[in-house]
Amino acid sequence: MDEELNILISIYLDGLIINYDNPISLNTTIYSNGDENELDHDKRLLCIALIAKLSSTYRDLNSPKITLCRPRGLIDE
Repeated sequence: MDEELNILISIYLDGLIINYDNPISLNTTIYSNGDENELDHDKRLLCIALIAKLSSTYRDLNSPKITLCRPRGLIDE
């Protein structure tokens, strides 16, 4: 699992928060591209937070539990 976490860290840089408690959880916020407020994340029109929880049996028995939360500018249709 360490190799996978290192790959995610290299992709998301400072945008990925890893909590090493049990279960391990990953948290990142995904922003839209080309937004007029590109430099100010608090003013971006579209974004969503992604949280993935990895149980101790991840890879062998269980998939990560994925939660999408705090959507901004998204409509459920």
